[in-house]
Amino acid sequence: MLQDRAMRSDDVNARERVRVALRQRLSDLKMTGRAFGRAFSANDGAGHVDQWVSNLLNGQFSLSLDELDEAARILKTTAASLVKHPLEQAEYLTPTEHRILEAVRVLPPPIRDHVLTLTEYLVGVAPEEIDHLMEYRQLTSDEQSKVRHWTHALRLAQEPLPALAILREIPEKGSRPTAAEHRTRNPRRKKQL
Repeated sequence: MLQDRAMRSDDVNARERVRVALRQRLSDLKMTGRAFGRAFSANDGAGHVDQWVSNLLNGQFSLSLDELDEAARILKTTAASLVKHPLEQAEYLTPTEHRILEAVRVLPPPIRDHVLTLTEYLVGVAPEEIDHLMEYRQLTSDEQSKVRHWTHALRLAQEPLPALAILREIPEKGSRPTAAEHRTRNPRRKKQL
């Protein structure tokens, strides 16, 4: 029963969807109805006052298609986003994808092109290990320390054995022993008493 009511509240006509979307967009932009009406009157000279905006937002009349385009321009969005059904975006975009799309739509076209170029570049250089890095960041500091220790141990195991580095040099024939070699070869004997 509750599900049927929810479906009915979402299943509203385009006029009501536009009204709700206008209210939401004004709220998102922190724009007053008065500022919205002034922006309208500045472009079409119709002199939209507070009463016009109030009647529009209360559903007493709807916008024409031309006015819908103008409202979308003022609210930095598209006419389609003001009309679309609430479930339309949920079927195709994740919330993050929707935020990215909305942000890109308000950019001027030259900057939008640069953002697209940058995005394509970032996709090409993103490391394959990004999922592992995200998992690593979710570990506690103690768990991260264990992972670093284990990684260090693996890297040491891959290094060549340093056995030859600890062999002592064999002196050439005829060379004099160093002081350290002399002490080890001829330890001083204690004098007998």
